[in-house]
Amino acid sequence: MFSIASAPAKQSVGETIDVLSGRLSSATLLEDRRAAILGLRSFAKDYPASVASGALRSLIGSLSKDGEDVDTVKVVLETLLMLFNPNEDSPEASEEIALWLADEFTQRQENITLLLDFLETNDFYSRLYSLQLLAAILSARTERTEECIFTAPLGIPRLVSVLDDQRDAIRNEAIILLTYLTPTSIEIQKLVAFENAFERLFAIIEADGALVEGGRTVEDCLILLANLLRSNSSNQALFRESGCMNRLADLLGRVLKPQTDGSEIASWAAAQRNRNVYAFLAVIRLFVVRGSAGTSLNQTAIWKHGLAYHILQLAFSHEAQTQIKAEALITCGDVIRQNAPLQETFAQMMVLSPLAKSGTADGQASQGEKVFVIDGLLDLTLCLQDLQEFDVRFAAAECLQAYFAHHPAVRLHFLGRAIEGHQSGANESSNVLTVLLQPSVESSDPYRQWFAAVITFHLLHENSKAKSEAMGLTEGDSEDGEEVVTAIQTLSAHVTSGLRRGDDTRVLVGYLMLLLGWLFEDLDAVNDFLAEGSNVQSLIQSCFTASSHRRGRDRPRTVHNVAWCCLRILNKKTHQSQEQHYSLS
Repeated sequence: MFSIASAPAKQSVGETIDVLSGRLSSATLLEDRRAAILGLRSFAKDYPASVASGALRSLIGSLSKDGEDVDTVKVVLETLLMLFNPNEDSPEASEEIALWLADEFTQRQENITLLLDFLETNDFYSRLYSLQLLAAILSARTERTEECIFTAPLGIPRLVSVLDDQRDAIRNEAIILLTYLTPTSIEIQKLVAFENAFERLFAIIEADGALVEGGRTVEDCLILLANLLRSNSSNQALFRESGCMNRLADLLGRVLKPQTDGSEIASWAAAQRNRNVYAFLAVIRLFVVRGSAGTSLNQTAIWKHGLAYHILQLAFSHEAQTQIKAEALITCGDVIRQNAPLQETFAQMMVLSPLAKSGTADGQASQGEKVFVIDGLLDLTLCLQDLQEFDVRFAAAECLQAYFAHHPAVRLHFLGRAIEGHQSGANESSNVLTVLLQPSVESSDPYRQWFAAVITFHLLHENSKAKSEAMGLTEGDSEDGEEVVTAIQTLSAHVTSGLRRGDDTRVLVGYLMLLLGWLFEDLDAVNDFLAEGSNVQSLIQSCFTASSHRRGRDRPRTVHNVAWCCLRILNKKTHQSQEQHYSLS
C-alpha cells in the first residue's frame, strides 16, 4: 500500500524575506544577487519594514559592488524607491520607515556620494531613479541631506549639469530636486547659481515654449529661479551682470504680442499661461523687496532694460486676467518706490485706457486709446465698479502710493493737479478731491470714496506743505451768494450727514481716516474743524450710540473707533494750544 507524501510547510513572508536577504549578502554570482533583489522588490511595497530591516545595507552595498551593471542598479534603485513609497494599505506602512531609510543614507557620506556618482552615467534609469531617491531622502532628512550633497565631491555641479539632459523626465526631476534643495541655504543657492544655472534655466524655458506656450516645466523653472534669487543679493548681482534682465524683458514682451492666427486657446493652456506669468512676476518682485540690499540697483536695471514698461502694459492689457493685472500693478509700484528718478519718469508713460475696454459713448470700441499712466491708475481705482475687479483697484491704489511715496515734490505736484482739476471741473470722475468733496448721490460704490480717501490721506500724511495747500481749497462761490466753506468743513459735513443717514461703513471710515491724518499735528486744521460746533457733537454722538445703531454692532463699532481717535487728537491738540497760550501770557 502506497502512502502520499505530505506537502512541505508553507514559508511565511518574513521567512522568505530573510532567505532572500541572506542570499543577497552571501551570493558570489551577479545573477544570484540580482535574482535575490528581484525577489525583495516584489515584497518592498507591501512589507517595507521587513525588507528594510533585513536587506537595506545589502541593497546599498550592491549599488557599490554591482554599480557597473545597469540592470542590477535599476532593480536596486527601484526597490529602494518602493521602500520610501509603500502601498497605503500595507500593514507595515509608517512615516518612521522613511526617516529610518534616510538616516541610513545620510549618516554615511559615501552613500549620498554613491547616488551622485550615478548622475555621471548616461543610463536613463540610473539617472532618473538616483534623482528621485535623493529627493525622497531630502524630504525625510532635509538638513542632513543638504549637508551631504554640499560636501560631496562635485555634488552641486553634478546635479546642475543634469539640467542639460535632453530627456524631459530626467531634466524635470533635476529641476524638482534643485527646487527642494535651494529654498533656505544661501551657500547652496550661490553654488547652484555659479554653475551657470540661470542660463540653463532660461534655455529650458525657451525650449518648452516660454511663458505663452510653456507647460508646467516653465513654471517649475521660475520657482527654482525664485529660490536662487530670494534674499540673496550675491545671486541677484550675478543675475544683473550676466545680462539676464534682458532675457526677462524678452520673455514678457512676447506675452504682450497679439495672436495673429485667430485660434482660441484651450482653457487648460490659458490657465497654465496665467500661472507662468504670475510666477514670472513673483520673480521680478524678489528684486525690489523694500529695504533689501541692491534694491535700487535692481530697480534701475529693470527700468533700463524695458522690463518695467512691459509689466505696465500687461497691467493695463484688456485681455489679461484680473489676478495677473493686479500682480503686475503691485510689481510696478515696487519697481519705482523710493526711487526718485524713476518716480518722476513714471508719470510720462502711456498705457491703454482702462475705460475704453467697453467702448466709447457712441458705442464704438476704442481699444487703442492711450492715456498717461497716472490718469489710467486713477481710472482703475475710482471708476471700476465691478466687485470682481477689486484686486485691480486695490493694486492700482498701491501703485499710485508708490508713485509719490517719500517724494514730497511729486506729492505736491499730484495734489496741485487734483486741486486745479477740481476747481476747473475737469475729469470729475477720476479726481480724488471731487469724489470726496462732491460725492455722487446715485453712486452705489462705497469703495470709490474709500479709495479716494486713502490716496488723499497718503498725500497729506506728515506733509505740512501739502496740508497747507489743501487748506486753501474751498467750496462755494461768494460772487453768486453761496457760502464759502473749507475742504475740512465739507468733509466734516459729509461725515455728519453720513452718520445721521447710516451710510456704508467704508465711506464713513474713509472720511474719518482722512480727517484723522489731516488733523494730526496740524493746529490750523484742528481750529478749522472746531469752527463748526456740530462736528464734535457728531463724533461724540457716534461714539455713544454705537451699540444701539440700527445697522448692527459690527459696522458702527468700526466707525466708533476711528471717531474716538479723532476726538483724542482734537483733545490733545487743544490742550497743547492752551498750554502754549498760557506760557506766552
